Amino acid sequence: MWTRQHKQRNTGRLIIPSLCVAFLAYFGFHAYHGEFGIYSKYQLEAQTVALQGQLDVIKARRMELERRVRLMHEGTLEKD
Repeated sequence: MWTRQHKQRNTGRLIIPSLCVAFLAYFGFHAYHGEFGIYSKYQLEAQTVALQGQLDVIKARRMELERRVRLMHEGTLEKD
């Protein structure tokens, strides 16, 4: 009686590890570069600092304009 012996292939052993590596690489990439990722967090923090600076300038300008308007009310002007 003849028996067939098949050589075992190593490719079957690599399927699951390669899928795991691809899965981790995909989610790792998007965890860093995605819309809500780590890199986006740093960009949003930098943008927040810049916009806070602009807000401070605008608030200072508004307070100056409000002060000038208060000076022009009826009781504060000298009548000549």
